[in-house]
Amino acid sequence: MKRFDEYMKHFSDVDGWFQTPAIAIWDSLLSYQQEQRISGNLLEIGVWKGKSAAMAALHCQADDACVFVDAMPLEDAKASISQAAPGVTCHYLQEQSQFLARHPFILLPKAPGVSVGFMWIICCLTGA
Repeated sequence: MKRFDEYMKHFSDVDGWFQTPAIAIWDSLLSYQQEQRISGNLLEIGVWKGKSAAMAALHCQADDACVFVDAMPLEDAKASISQAAPGVTCHYLQEQSQFLARHPFILLPKAPGVSVGFMWIICCLTGA
């Protein structure tokens, strides 16, 4: 089963703003990176329930890790992501993005010289 189909079967019901056209685009981009042997950790800032993070976990390569950062608790995201790819190395950090410099492992969680292959930031603005 293709990753897109697997994602749609298991994760399309997860709450979030990751819509079908974006899912297809990310799936194509991440598949292309794998075909071209472009590797690196996957970093998401703004995880919420893990809707887009599950797609990242499905594409995470064996030598890479997924790093998921959100200011809110990540339990729901962890549940979704562990279903997506139970053997994937994932790091979860409950932190505001402005303080990521405090955590040098974010970009290089395994060893110096490991790069980020795909990074995205999901913004949620709230107003008073």
